[in-house]
Amino acid sequence: MTKKLKGNRERDFRLNSRDERNALLKPKQGWIDDPGTVERQRRAGRRIKAAAEAIVRGAQASSIFAAFIMAMGPVHAYAQDDERDVGVQERSRPEFDPQGLRFGGFNLNASAELSAQHVDNVFASEADAKSDWVYGVSPKATLSSDWSRNAVVISAGGSFPKYGTYSSEEVDTGYLSGYGRLDFGDDSQLSGTLRTSHEEEPRSDLAADSARPTPVEYDRNEAQVMAQHTLNRFRVQASASTAKYDFDGADQRFRDHTDNTLTGRVEYAISPRVRLVGEVSGNKRDYSNSPVLSSDGRTYLAGVALDLTHLIRGEFTVGRFSQDYPTGTVDGTALSSNLEWFVTGLTTVGFEAHRDVQESTDTSSSPFVDSRWQVRVDHELLRNVILHGDIGYEKWSFEPPVVQEDKAASAHAEIKYLMNPRVAVRLTYGHDRNDSSGIPDPHHDYDVNTILAGFTLRL
Repeated sequence: MTKKLKGNRERDFRLNSRDERNALLKPKQGWIDDPGTVERQRRAGRRIKAAAEAIVRGAQASSIFAAFIMAMGPVHAYAQDDERDVGVQERSRPEFDPQGLRFGGFNLNASAELSAQHVDNVFASEADAKSDWVYGVSPKATLSSDWSRNAVVISAGGSFPKYGTYSSEEVDTGYLSGYGRLDFGDDSQLSGTLRTSHEEEPRSDLAADSARPTPVEYDRNEAQVMAQHTLNRFRVQASASTAKYDFDGADQRFRDHTDNTLTGRVEYAISPRVRLVGEVSGNKRDYSNSPVLSSDGRTYLAGVALDLTHLIRGEFTVGRFSQDYPTGTVDGTALSSNLEWFVTGLTTVGFEAHRDVQESTDTSSSPFVDSRWQVRVDHELLRNVILHGDIGYEKWSFEPPVVQEDKAASAHAEIKYLMNPRVAVRLTYGHDRNDSSGIPDPHHDYDVNTILAGFTLRL
């Protein structure tokens, strides 16, 4: 966790300098009020005033140099101002943010969205698209600690859709998660996360089978523990995680697997706002019912993390991945990037990009290299009117002997209106397109358009 200064050092320095200068210019109490003394006071005051004006002029002339020193100076590597830039979606709006309920040292926040959605291609079919209305209820709640040290967060939520015509598509999903953090002094932390969920594979997913009579459902159980320590300009992290996937249906049992990952990460701050990053991770994917899909892999990443005030925040890393399967090794360029650009105080642009290797959902297929990116824009039109838009692209390039390539493009737009701390309304539009090619032709090309209107009640 990034450490913060208890105050603004630059501001305190300016105030102290000004107060000291005013104290020098003010005559001391008790001086003898004779002409010689008064004249000496005046001469001293003029000299001090002239010196102060020269200092001010020099400070103005050297403002660029001073800014450079502030950015690159040898202060604590992870210190930063309290008023850090925050993206439009995460920004606090006290007059419209829900207040929740307080229980001792905990805060409870809860909400429930009622929505109506129109889908013009329910089964993501290439031909003979079927449309339907989907009505849903999506409740969620979060109980979080409000302590000066350590933290506990418990979250739960779900989604319960109701189709107007195609009731076979109705899948209830939900999750329960817990997070805890122990702070050992100011520089060391130990945290852990547990999460269990029941999920659905969307019909528009690249992996989905449009001919299947019902959507694919699965349970996912995850656990992670992470330790972090900061020493001057270095920050070291180590984490271990496991995720178990259990798919419903006899035709999907081959996809059951466990994914175990170990990760080590080192950051070196060359300035308070620029850090060099190095990361090494190893994974073991065990498909108990499909040994041909089991694998062991490694990923090496290096790059830079930025926190430039009023400009950009995030990190960009690039490296290599290598995954060993029974049929051979798949390797290539690995990429992981997540950046936010603060265009203005009212507009935030985000960029994400990833490249790695995954397994196919068909035992007859080989692994594929997954390349994906997304650009999103958030704009605060009014204090309580938030606009959002994003475009994304994903490509699956299958390894030989399979000759197949899947490409998916998406675009979404949303307008959110915060009526008051208790009520919020949103209207969204989404477009998803998939284009598959190969030998033989997989015939999995489709377009899906959705329009959703939601009404959220907040605690």
